[in-house]
Amino acid sequence: MKFQQNNKEVGIDMDLLDQQSDYLSILENELKLDYSLNIMNCDFDIEVFQRYKDLIIPEVPNLSFNNWKEINEEWPKLELDLFPRWRTADIPMMIIIGFLGGLISYGLHDVFEQLHETWGENPFEAGGHSGQDIDKVRGKKHRFKYGHDILNPFEIDWDNYFPSGKENSQYSMFIKIIAWLKHLFQDTFSTEGLPLPGSSYFREQIEALFEGMSNNLNIDKYTIYKIFSTLKTRDLVGTAFVASAMSIYIYGTEKGNDRKFFNYRYTSLTLGALLVNISTGLCMPEKKASLNYSGIAAMIPYFISLILVNRKINAQIKKHKEVIDHNIASLINKDTDLLNNNEIIEEYNKKMETVINNMNEIYINIKILSDESYDESLFVLQNQNEWLISMEKSI
Repeated sequence: MKFQQNNKEVGIDMDLLDQQSDYLSILENELKLDYSLNIMNCDFDIEVFQRYKDLIIPEVPNLSFNNWKEINEEWPKLELDLFPRWRTADIPMMIIIGFLGGLISYGLHDVFEQLHETWGENPFEAGGHSGQDIDKVRGKKHRFKYGHDILNPFEIDWDNYFPSGKENSQYSMFIKIIAWLKHLFQDTFSTEGLPLPGSSYFREQIEALFEGMSNNLNIDKYTIYKIFSTLKTRDLVGTAFVASAMSIYIYGTEKGNDRKFFNYRYTSLTLGALLVNISTGLCMPEKKASLNYSGIAAMIPYFISLILVNRKINAQIKKHKEVIDHNIASLINKDTDLLNNNEIIEEYNKKMETVINNMNEIYINIKILSDESYDESLFVLQNQNEWLISMEKSI
């Protein structure tokens, strides 16, 4: 044909087109390009991508803390009002109030004794208690010896309770009991005081005890009896002052506290003040010294209150500890999940690092291939251009 002849005439190497076709076929087969649908589809099943099919992103357990309130128990309320802190003035006030209570008892000694003597001179009808049966035994410690024990009314001759010469039959038993109780109350105002309830049942043992104390302390038995074995109204007044003064002080310094009188501060300070009050009474001169049994009795409810406060606080602290232990267990479980997930992520990171390295290698190879293809294409196009120019000239 003329076209073939013209090609030969212009010196065109027909093998060039064959080489170009062969190269493009090889490239097409390598990349598995499909032109049947007039689009280029890249088949990702080629060997380059097949090796990463088993790379799966790991599933990490949910670590959300949105349900923290459901997982953990609610933090129990701790009543801070139960144990307010002591203040700077607390100890001085405790000592001062306790000392004043003892001083009041000491100061009332002469006043109350004078009042008792007045009652002792007047008969029952005039508001006194003179001449009644329980005073028929006279002398020191006569109250200890007969008829003045409120827990031992059987020592009394009730038929002849009132003074001789009086018609006892005109007084009912109820009136006699009222007169006896009034007599005991009035005797608490005396310097000697009223015997401890029930002490008449142990007279011999108490006498022996007084004897031993008298020898050891170098104090006569009567003084020991007055100090350690009787109840006195003046001590009760001092004790009432201490309890009232401490309540007023605490009330004034615990504004805003819902538990002003049920906490460590109030109970401990009042117990301390009562103890100072009792100690003050024992430190007074022998004539007016006294063991304040009313103060001892007053300490009992405060001890009970202190025990109840302590029990309530311990219960709340125990509940706090249980909640803390429970929540710690929850946190430990969360920590275990975090550690396990960290191991999974670390393993995944290692795989990803391998993938990235391989992809970098692929990228480099593809870049080299692209560059070579580009250079080869330029070379082919250049030759084609020269061939076409030659063809144009020949035609």
